[in-house]
Amino acid sequence: MISKQPRLDSGIDGSASIGSAWSRRGTLDLNQAFSDNAAFRLNLMGEKTHDAGRDRIENERYGIAPSLAFGLDTPTRLYLNYLHVRQNNTPDGGIPTVGLPGYSAPSPKYAALNSAGKVDTSNFYGTDSDYDKSTTDSGTLRFEHDLTENTTVRNTTRWSRVKQEYLLTAVMGGANNITAPDINDVNTWSWSRLVNTKDVSNRILTNQTNITSTFNTGSIGHDVSAGVEFTRENQTNYGVNARTAPAVNLYHPVSNLSIGGLDRNGANANGQTDTFGIYAFDTLTLTERIEINGGLRLDNYHTKYDSATACGGSGRGAIACPPGQSTGSPVTTVDTAKSGNLINWKAGALYRLTEQGNVYVNYAISQQPPGGSSFALAASGSGNSANRTDFKPQKAKSSELGTKWQIFDNRLLLSAALFRTDIENEVAANDDGTWSQYGKKARGGV
Repeated sequence: MISKQPRLDSGIDGSASIGSAWSRRGTLDLNQAFSDNAAFRLNLMGEKTHDAGRDRIENERYGIAPSLAFGLDTPTRLYLNYLHVRQNNTPDGGIPTVGLPGYSAPSPKYAALNSAGKVDTSNFYGTDSDYDKSTTDSGTLRFEHDLTENTTVRNTTRWSRVKQEYLLTAVMGGANNITAPDINDVNTWSWSRLVNTKDVSNRILTNQTNITSTFNTGSIGHDVSAGVEFTRENQTNYGVNARTAPAVNLYHPVSNLSIGGLDRNGANANGQTDTFGIYAFDTLTLTERIEINGGLRLDNYHTKYDSATACGGSGRGAIACPPGQSTGSPVTTVDTAKSGNLINWKAGALYRLTEQGNVYVNYAISQQPPGGSSFALAASGSGNSANRTDFKPQKAKSSELGTKWQIFDNRLLLSAALFRTDIENEVAANDDGTWSQYGKKARGGV
């Protein structure tokens, strides 16, 4: 679901549909002008779907997106948008692959599985406790002003938060996860189940000021976009108590049982990245056939990360409680940060062979610092993490040579390209489970 911008014409539109497995969806789009240059728009959506042929798998989603606009059809405009979406789904942990083409028993002990029949594809191997819930809230304020007919400045501020909780039970088919009371009767066999959980919140606050302009310098045309941007991104992962589910019969699964929900145990992990960027891009039209484009972006980033573990537990990763703290109290285990500067740029050229076809070449460099995609960091020298603070940003160098053709009165696009990507400062897992930053990797193709 997206926020649609208000218009100066008033009207209402809606839709309703019914699909297979009794899936339903309805939408409403209301637009109302309330002055010569201001309008309000409201979008509503609701749907409930079921997976045909899969027992108990269903998805519910509801959303509302109001928006206001002032100054429409004037040089100065203001837009206010809000989006709220809720999802409540029953996740699908899949089915065992026994009996499917290519299946091989995990151990000679269970060779009878190689000739066993397929399970019923409608079987549900989860529990009554399985769920996947998420809530999205997003607000946007955008200001636009036309400096001239060909030049516009925009300032956009956006806040967004996405919260997700899920509990998913899935079967495990390894040799150590099979129980066989009668080795010759697969109908008596059971599969272990693994319970996966997640409790996470993501937030983002960003402000961007951008200017776009088209103009000529002599015989050369320019299409320029430039601006500055500040972004703060946060992610919090909450630790929850482990859940277990009893083994389930391979052909006759019992799923109407409760194993409890998500109970936070005091552990948590918090990551935050602040980025300040400045950028400029230009497409130069040299002739009717030749275009050159290029761009540069400079970023300064600061990532900080801390995590805490509930003390007094048992098993791998358990830590003792410090003096004076009770079992279950959060104890900080990681508290680190990393800052740096990144330079990303691209350049390219295009030659129009005809009105319908062209050839082009592009080259670009982009960088990703440790923790840039996961909001997680590990202390320098920590072997078991790909996001160590002593690692350098990974650098990707991408090149592409291609052609595009519009045929049949522009109703069909044909394209072909050769590409190559070289990655420097590659981070990869070692055989012992540790991570190293060891050098380069390249891939290419057509």
